[in-house]
Order: sequence, then C-alpha cells, then structure tokens
Amino acid sequence: MQMRKTVLLGFLIISLMGLGVETLKNTAVVDQVGYLPGFKKIAFLVNPDGSPVKFKIMDTGGNVVFEGKVEKKTDEGYLSGDRVYILDFSDFEKEGEYTIVCGDAKSYPFKISENVYSDAFKLTMVSYYLQRCGQKVKCGKFHHETCHTQEKEAVYHPATGFKGTKDVRGGWHDAGNYEKYVNNAAFTVAHLLLAYELFKIDVKFIPGYTDDLPHILAEAKTGLDWLMKMQRKDGSVHHSVVVESWDYWICKPGEHKDKRYITSITSFDTAAFAAVMAMAARLYEKFDPEYAVECLRRARLAWGWLENHPEMIPAGGYEPLTETDGYEDNSDRDERLWAAIELFATTDEVKYRRYFEAKYKIWSKTIDYFPYWGDVRVLAMLRYYFTPGTDRKIKEKIKKDLFTFLDSRLRWINSEDNGYGVALKFDEFWWGSNANLGEIAFMFVMGYTMDRTRKEYLEAAVEQLHYLFGRNALNLSFVTGVGSNAIMNPHHGPSITDDIDEPWPGLVVGGPNTDREDYIMEKMVPENTPPMKCFVDHVEAYSVNEPDICYNAPWEFVLASLCH
Repeated sequence: MQMRKTVLLGFLIISLMGLGVETLKNTAVVDQVGYLPGFKKIAFLVNPDGSPVKFKIMDTGGNVVFEGKVEKKTDEGYLSGDRVYILDFSDFEKEGEYTIVCGDAKSYPFKISENVYSDAFKLTMVSYYLQRCGQKVKCGKFHHETCHTQEKEAVYHPATGFKGTKDVRGGWHDAGNYEKYVNNAAFTVAHLLLAYELFKIDVKFIPGYTDDLPHILAEAKTGLDWLMKMQRKDGSVHHSVVVESWDYWICKPGEHKDKRYITSITSFDTAAFAAVMAMAARLYEKFDPEYAVECLRRARLAWGWLENHPEMIPAGGYEPLTETDGYEDNSDRDERLWAAIELFATTDEVKYRRYFEAKYKIWSKTIDYFPYWGDVRVLAMLRYYFTPGTDRKIKEKIKKDLFTFLDSRLRWINSEDNGYGVALKFDEFWWGSNANLGEIAFMFVMGYTMDRTRKEYLEAAVEQLHYLFGRNALNLSFVTGVGSNAIMNPHHGPSITDDIDEPWPGLVVGGPNTDREDYIMEKMVPENTPPMKCFVDHVEAYSVNEPDICYNAPWEFVLASLCH
C-alpha cells in the first residue's frame, strides 16, 4: 500500500504542477451546496470574455426560470487577481436545483431550499465520528478498525519528570495524523456545545446511535471523555498525546503502533479544560445528571490547581517535546478568563465573576479579532455577555467592541477590492485560513444573536459559507464530499491509505496559505501569488490541504444556526 501511494504521489506532483496558480477564465462560481430562501443569492462571473450583460438561471429540465443583469465588481490584483462580476438572483425564491448560464460560462449545479445546508451539516459532523480514536468506526464504505490500543499504557515523556503509564485512549485524531492535543480538543468541543446551547439542534448523524442524548452532544462527549483522561488527580492537565516523529503518517489508524507519549502539564490546557467542563456541566444536566456532576467536579478541581499556581506553567510558554508535539502557547490569561466566566455561568458563585471583572481590562478592547485555539478571549467575552447576573456596562462594552469589529469586516466584504466578498484580509490567509474565516462567520452569528435586527450579520456569515462551498477564486469546495467540485486529495492518513477512490467525507481543509509552508507549495506556487490562489489540492501539501477538528468547529456552529 505505501509503495502504491508513493508512486501515486509522484504522479500527482507531475499532474498537478501549476494547479495552485491557475486562473479561472469565463467561469461562473456558486455555492455548490446552494442558497437559502430569504437570503441574498449571489454568484460570480470570473474573468469573462467580453462584457456580458445578462445571465440566466436554468432548471434541471433546461428551462430558463430567471434572468438578471451582470454587474461589475472588481479585484484585479488584490486577493485574487481576477476580474469579478456579480450575478445577483436574490429575488428568485423558488426551491429546486439549478445552474447559472452566462454566455459560454456555466456554473456547477446548486439548490435553493429551506434545508439546503442540512446534509452538509450532517456530513461535516460525521467527520468527527470517523476521526474517533481507540474504537472501530464505520459509516458506509468508510471505516477503520480499533486503533491505538497502545494508549492503554501510554508513557510519560521523559522531559515531564513523571514515571509510569496512563490510559489515554479515546477522543479524536486531531488532523490528518493521529496525535491528540488538549487545548485544540477543548476549543473544538466548546463550539459543538455552544451550537447545541444556542440552537438546540438535534440532527441525527452518528451511525447506529440510538440513545436519547442529542447526537451533537454525544459526539462532543467523545472529546470530553478523552479530556478527562488527560487530567491528573491534583487537577492539572497534560498537553498532548504524541509520537516522536512524522515518519509514520502514511498508514491506516489501526496499523500505527508507534509508542505514544504523554507530554507536560500546562496552565493554559488546565484552564481550557476547566472552561469546557463547566460548559458541559450545564448542558448535560438534563440528559445525564451524574455526568454533569462529574464535569463540574473536574472543572472545580482544575480551577483549584490554577488558584494554587497563578503563574504561567511552563514558565515562558510551552515548548514542544517531540517533532509531532504542537499547539504551543505562551500565555494563559485568556484561558483563565474563559474558565472563570464559564464556572460563574454554571455555579453562580461570585468569586468567578469577580475574577473575570478584575482581569478582562488587560485588553483595551474586549473583542478586536477572531478566536483560535491559542487565543480564546473572544469565547470568554461572549460568555460574559450572555450570562445572567453580569455587569450591564461591561456587557455594553463587549457588544460595542464586537459590533465595531463586525462592521469593519462588513465594509471590507463589500469593498471593490474584495471581488469574492470574503471576510479575510490580505494578511490573514495563513495556515488554517478556512478556520480563520469560520471564526469570523461564527462571530457574525453571535452578533446577530445579540441583536436580531442586524440581519446583515447573519447574511455575512452565510456569505462566508458560500466561499467555503465553492464560490471562490478556485471554484472549489474546501470540504471533502460536499459539492460537485470538492477537495479530492487531503493530507489525511485514512483517506490516503484505504482502497477507496475518494477522500473521507466532511473534512474542512486548511485553505489558502500565503506562507507556502510545505515543499509542494514551495514548488508549485510562486511567491507573490494572490492569497486566494495560494493552494494546491495535493496529499502532501499539508500547509493548505490538511483537515483539523478545529477547522470544522466554527463551521458546525454556523451550519447549526441555519439548520435548526
């Protein structure tokens, strides 16, 4: 199998040369999933021949059901280098399946439907089930056997100073490889829990699951159960479960037998753990009171350890212990803030609110950027806003700061220098840009949740989904198995090592990356390539084409907001 894959990689290097810098010509790009009635419906015509005036929407029978005028936007050298024209069919509301035709340009098919995103939500959530570690999984033709049984006796890395072994089976494989990291898992679980908390979504997607727990909470519990195994008796939490090097990654999950190391305890992991356990205590109480009590006990235990260790641990920030260790952080202030307010929201104990109110002023603006696994301040601020019994003036500041950020992004989305209406700026197309965009979309939904008169915020979140699902400078859906022209070669071990001619479904890959941080990108994408085109669909282009549980997370939240 590995030899076959090596030959395949060589073929792909030849066949995909230049893919990352190809320019679309006379192409109509759409959200390949579709559009919601009652929302803006916009496609783009890219680099057309001549100056088109009208476009048509055709149904599956070849009938013209709508005609519209072509309006020029622009970009030409900024994010994409394309000449972009707007095809606006917002007034067309009839449910069905369609294509857009503009001269010789024809789009991929798309749907208009009230539940247009339901299947995408199910499939992207299925990807979490298929990423489960330590158990056998099967969904249709996609499956792997019980894997990483050696984690029953994972060893402490010598640098930790701990002796012996620990059972750390469970959780999800973090990305295209098989490591697991606490802060990223906690960040991911938080999005899933928040999606249920706000939207009460109860879509079924886990194969064979029949219990009463809503599927999204059942899947989040996979992450929570593993996080519990990473906590020590004193309340502190280890950072990760890793191996020595990346040499292994082209193998099936069940064939990966390398020694698994447990890495150091950290204050930022302990705080993130406390926050997500406090969240879980609230949300599982209705379904499993005993589990909720255990979550809160562990959250308190972690907070107690943090109180006894007010300093950053390790001092100066975390340094990876192996080649595969990562997600390092050099500050725990944001995680501690998040833990405090989640504990207050769950217990109503004033000491936690006082901690937040004493510490949030560290930041002159409560919200001025999007969150990621290494900076969860936005999650803390939003929780404070939505928690009863908190200070009205602080809430007003949080809302004002959030709306200032969102309004600035709206202006950028609508700018003539932004042909595709993407919320990312020029210098934000780094590793995991699709996650960055997802977090901005997440923030737009939260802004709309604060003020339901600001429908433009929800519209903006949906517009970012359109980018993810193919309305972009590559005419490519960045989610495996979603859309007519979707990612086919993700940097994902199970997809590479099975005998199936398509990748495992529902995986959001990292997306365009101007830093070109792998040898495939360096070879195929010239410097100074426009940001939106810094991408190659190649299995070894890991800096753009690898999935990650945190890349899916904000998009699950956005999709949940549209599916309930």
